[in-house]
Amino acid sequence: MAGFCLAGIMMLLLSPAGKLDTNPYYTLQYATSYLEGLTESQKQNYFYAELFDFWFMFSYSGILFLAYKKYLPEKKLVWLTLFPGVMDVFETFLISYYLQQREFISLHQILPVCSSLKWLSIIIILTYLIKMIFWRRANR
Repeated sequence: MAGFCLAGIMMLLLSPAGKLDTNPYYTLQYATSYLEGLTESQKQNYFYAELFDFWFMFSYSGILFLAYKKYLPEKKLVWLTLFPGVMDVFETFLISYYLQQREFISLHQILPVCSSLKWLSIIIILTYLIKMIFWRRANR
């Protein structure tokens, strides 16, 4: 949990305002203009923030996994909690690639899809987790 908090704080301190990772939806055109519009200093800081984002995503994926393992009746489905983290890895890798190479590749076309799927799956997973926690407490 401490790693989760520390990584989150470092990301907040280093990230430019409106960083792509925090948007539930954006277009490729928006991502391109946003990233190209950053100053060199902002790009460098954003890159360092993305390195902390890898730590952050592994932390939140672990927390979701353990919470589902505890509260989910069907243990086979617990692996679905890793899906947002996988989408986040793709998104963070693609953003980091641009920030280091200063070029877009054809794979960047999936950037908006990764972000949207990440946020949608997080909302679904958290909603179901909250439902299961309340259901278990009500049925004690």
